[in-house]
Amino acid sequence: MTRGLPQPDPRAAGPRRRGGYSFVEVMFAVVVLGIGFIMIAAIFPVGIQQAQATSEESSAAVISRGAVLYLQSVATERNMPRTEPTTATSRPALVSAFNIPDDTTITPPGPPTPPANAAGRGAWDAVKGNLILPDNPRRAFVPLYKRENGASTAQVWLIAVEARARSAYEASDLVPSAPAAGDANLQPRTITVTISDGGTTAPDIVEVSGPNQATVGEGAYFVISDDSDSGTFNGRIYRVGIRRQDMDSGTTQFWELAPGGDYVPEAGLDGVLGNADDVNVGAASAALIVGRERVLGNPTEFQGTVQDIGIYTTFIPVRPQ
Repeated sequence: MTRGLPQPDPRAAGPRRRGGYSFVEVMFAVVVLGIGFIMIAAIFPVGIQQAQATSEESSAAVISRGAVLYLQSVATERNMPRTEPTTATSRPALVSAFNIPDDTTITPPGPPTPPANAAGRGAWDAVKGNLILPDNPRRAFVPLYKRENGASTAQVWLIAVEARARSAYEASDLVPSAPAAGDANLQPRTITVTISDGGTTAPDIVEVSGPNQATVGEGAYFVISDDSDSGTFNGRIYRVGIRRQDMDSGTTQFWELAPGGDYVPEAGLDGVLGNADDVNVGAASAALIVGRERVLGNPTEFQGTVQDIGIYTTFIPVRPQ
């Protein structure tokens, strides 16, 4: 009797089957992919914003270099006389060229007053025709300065700006509608500031008050023009951060200072920062700002984001008049 041949296993007759993915595995993969796509999408706005900031900083540097050369060509004793302190200190105040009238009498920071001879404004008239860039009228620079008594140089601050709500600046951005109106768009305006040091755990806060507070916006630079205490902080540059409406009180606005421009007190007589004799910026000090664009013909209305794209400071020689 012969044995039969072994029969093939029917399970091995065809290709081996594999089990499918479970619902849990599919859901986990979808969640992982979704998180990845969200992270990738979040990179693009940050990258665009950073590229724009880098481009504006480069443009501001170019604008400022040209502005310095121009100011050097027009800086004289008549156009840039010494600036007087407006508090009981010996430190010169920071002023806008708009505040220097023909008679070379210094007008303190604040609402400008017309010259006694009503013939014009010496420093402003000397520079205003070249503030708007001829090859790119959408951009301009705004000069500020201070000068020690008897000094042959002046320290200048140049705020590079760009028109946000329009395609170009116009001549009307340089000339107020009336001698004392103070509504020229490219004229720096005075705000009253009180800065609080948040230390290492909280943000620095600036309180803004005064009639021009509507020009303040995130990203705007402001420069202390008249430190109400010692004058030590005259010329210090700060940048406005995010609005803190939760802290607003009455007519006073509260803003954080932007990162990188933190407020730091000055060391006192002992030379050690953090002691009781530290010097701080005085409460309710005057500061100059360009900020948001003024609506032409309306001295109290502002529009759009801030015009500031950069700020630089340097020293220039002042020639005898």
